[in-house]
Amino acid sequence: MLLTAFAIALAAALWSATKGGWAGLQPQFPAPRYLATGVLGFAVLIYIFGALVAGPLVFCFYLYELGTVTARRAMGQNAEFRVIPVFGEKPAVIGQEVRAHTAYALLIGPFFLILGSISSSLLSMWVTPYSIHLANFLALLSIIAPMYGLMRLLPFDKLGGDVILDTVSNAIWPILGLFLTGLASAIVMVGAIGLKSLGLGFLALYGVKTAVYGPSIPPDPTRLTKPAGWLMFVCYLATIGVLGVLGSPLLMAMLRPF
Repeated sequence: MLLTAFAIALAAALWSATKGGWAGLQPQFPAPRYLATGVLGFAVLIYIFGALVAGPLVFCFYLYELGTVTARRAMGQNAEFRVIPVFGEKPAVIGQEVRAHTAYALLIGPFFLILGSISSSLLSMWVTPYSIHLANFLALLSIIAPMYGLMRLLPFDKLGGDVILDTVSNAIWPILGLFLTGLASAIVMVGAIGLKSLGLGFLALYGVKTAVYGPSIPPDPTRLTKPAGWLMFVCYLATIGVLGVLGSPLLMAMLRPF
């Protein structure tokens, strides 16, 4: 009962915000083909992971989207909140999109996942006496959120980390992005071999493709100053570190067979 009330309250809050509350949550409804792709994608997630894991994972999609939209709105961009953020259309940003602004927004998305992980961990202990189902949902969210954030910070094409590192590389060292992309691909490949994971193997090959051909990012003549580039790079590494600590229970469970 409490889990149902929580879902209804969350849906009501989101509906109120998108309809007339906060301008940063103007909804971007997908075209029919993207809507079909999104529904199919969610169904596949439920089939692969089960409803218990797919629910927190989908929640992470929206939490990440909320972070990026909030950052874009803070910079004065008229960004819209995508109804299907992962399987839907590209983010609607009106006006010229500056690479540094995009990188900043993609860094704030994982920061919101950090906040979500910490708050859900604390809430899960509080709601345990009232609803074990809601407590399990929040506990899973506290672990899945940092892992999803780590995935989005990988310097692979279309994941988000590629834009951040490309922006940093242009300001600090031109081959920094190439080096870290190759390193990340090697680490993911080792994990894929050790865990015998086909999914991680495809992800590693995707990283190799990004390292060889570069990220598919449109050219942007603007660039950060070197101090600003170093600051963004330090924030990028710090975010990865915090996400790694928060996701360590799941990481240790995956590495236990070794």
